[in-house]
Amino acid sequence: MNSVPSQAQATLTSQQLAGQRVIFSYSGLIVPAALLQQISAGQAAGVIFFGGNISSDAQIASVIQQLVQVQQQSPVSSPLLLMTDQEGGEVRRLPGAPTMS
Repeated sequence: MNSVPSQAQATLTSQQLAGQRVIFSYSGLIVPAALLQQISAGQAAGVIFFGGNISSDAQIASVIQQLVQVQQQSPVSSPLLLMTDQEGGEVRRLPGAPTMS
């Protein structure tokens, strides 16, 4: 599935095209300035939140509002994907490094 419309691909840089395939995470409650810059530059497809990113409904709502506002400055028209990790379930990791990238 392509997250960037084909007409827009011609105008995006290779860094932006690559970034539109990457979901970022970060530690703590505050979004790092470097990630905000990547989002505004169109070099991020989305952000995944983990338990350590959320302290309250109001705090995560504020973070989401900040991320959406920054994404509006992006040259990429696709919406920023915002996700959460389901904690507490069974996790099965695949063994070894990827064979193809």
